[in-house]
Amino acid sequence: MTETAIILAGGRGERLMPHTQDKPKVMVPLVDQPMVVWQLAWLRSHGIRKIIIAAGYKAEVLKKFLGDGSAYGLSIDYSVEDQPLGTGGALKRALKQTSARSVVVTNGDIITECDLTAMITAHHKSGAQVTVMAVPCQLPWDTLSIDDHQRITAYQQKPRLDHRISGGIFVIDRAVKNILPDTGDQEATLLKTLPKEQFRAFLADDYWIAVDTVKDKGQVEAYLQNSGFMTKYS
Repeated sequence: MTETAIILAGGRGERLMPHTQDKPKVMVPLVDQPMVVWQLAWLRSHGIRKIIIAAGYKAEVLKKFLGDGSAYGLSIDYSVEDQPLGTGGALKRALKQTSARSVVVTNGDIITECDLTAMITAHHKSGAQVTVMAVPCQLPWDTLSIDDHQRITAYQQKPRLDHRISGGIFVIDRAVKNILPDTGDQEATLLKTLPKEQFRAFLADDYWIAVDTVKDKGQVEAYLQNSGFMTKYS
């Protein structure tokens, strides 16, 4: 079973300013806890016990708050980059700190109730080296259907499309460290390099959001307060 996770938390979170002026993006509060604390609780609920945080911007704030993780029932270590390495470079650096055969990797700005346990199980059954969580693509805008005479025939509020997007959560075998870039993006590199059968998707339809903007922050806070999430993961 996979018990180690790497949280990619090096970003500046510029679209969340002024909330990130004095703290990393993952430390932005959502209701009464920093974003990363909700993510840690979700990971712990799926059997994760060891965390490596790939940090960069304002890393000292993160380290001071979380410490060694014992207050959260976890063991937390840190991989701190001196300069931006991109998701691929940050992951490659963090993987040097674990001997686990497989690890969960997640972007630090994700809040979700997707079934990570099922994803880990599917990864090991498939024999893939990388499994990516694939979530529905929901437009942030309303759409119009227009006929040949420019008449509006239908209106949809923020529809879900047939396409899937990367949910920013992966289960990977440690062996992929050897093909990750020293700097740059992980997904582009892995997709170009790995055989198709070694790069799989796990379809997830539960609540998922990437907290990129102040508007996203407000939306996820409303969900946390009204959905039972806070009780479940407190």
